Amino acid sequence: MGTVIAAPAAGVVLRIANELDRGGLKICIDHGQALFTTYNHLGRTLVREGDFVRVGQHIALSGASGLE
Repeated sequence: MGTVIAAPAAGVVLRIANELDRGGLKICIDHGQALFTTYNHLGRTLVREGDFVRVGQHIALSGASGLE
């Protein structure tokens, strides 16, 4: 827990949500050309919806949300 998560490719943060029974705190990034990545059970996000992220940018810290 607390490990930094980096964006694998540039894109736009499409959604940040916190759903207790469905992956906890999560981020969805739209990389274009129908490619999306999601990150679930996060401890904390470091970006906001609508942010443009570049490859390697820190986007979140790992956690165990949604598992309690």
